[in-house]
Amino acid sequence: MTTFARVNFNSLLYKQFRPEYTRCFFEKVYAYHKTHGGVFQNALDVGTGTGQVASLIADDFEHVTATDPSQSMLNGITQHSKITYLRGSAEKLEFPDNSFDLITSAQSAHWFDFPAFKEEAKRVLRPNGTLAISVYQVARFPDYPRSSNLLYEYAVNYLESYWEPGRLKLMDGLKDYDLSDFKQTERHVYPDNEGPPLIEMNMSLNHLRMYMKTWSAHVRLMEKEHPIEDPSEVLVHKIAAEEGISDWDQPIRTVWPYVLILAKSPKS
Repeated sequence: MTTFARVNFNSLLYKQFRPEYTRCFFEKVYAYHKTHGGVFQNALDVGTGTGQVASLIADDFEHVTATDPSQSMLNGITQHSKITYLRGSAEKLEFPDNSFDLITSAQSAHWFDFPAFKEEAKRVLRPNGTLAISVYQVARFPDYPRSSNLLYEYAVNYLESYWEPGRLKLMDGLKDYDLSDFKQTERHVYPDNEGPPLIEMNMSLNHLRMYMKTWSAHVRLMEKEHPIEDPSEVLVHKIAAEEGISDWDQPIRTVWPYVLILAKSPKS
């Protein structure tokens, strides 16, 4: 069981402080979807968490189904007239064949048994359907490169032993995720490829300190070590001192390196 699936996981904190997906993110997915005649009727968001992506897909699709194995996460959703939320696993999608025009997995595929999920995705995708898988990595502050390095050092090295195994797949950019049996596969990587960041927001230091508390590694560290000082709070103080930031509500441009994999249904 992952940290996010625990009964006591704070999904409301997760919903409030996780990064936002920009409109550019969805436009890139939809532009690809249109190239092979994809329609905008039924979408499935797998590993929906608190429904961040599902709620935005609902702006463009007639209906969205969103699933997550964690009841704790689903407790944090906001109900939407065009979204049906269900508890369920990625590896066993309880839907008929050819049910969906688009399947998304945002910041969740690294937790899946991917071969099993892939077979299920192939089954429930309609002809001309699209599979869109995305993950983001450690945030960066373009205007504060030294603080970007501090955050990366903390997330990757200091917390290394507290991350669950799926995190390694995320940091490796899902390179071992084979979609060769789909069609027209594309892999978009930021910042290696040209193009704007697809996950971006203005984040204050107060927001950053709360965002880090949603990391599974932070939760595991606090439960195991019971430190006198919260190391995420120590880090934010260090960043403030390093950059001379006295106003912890000052907006700081923040971008997330990401991998976006797009693939067309093999039934097309």
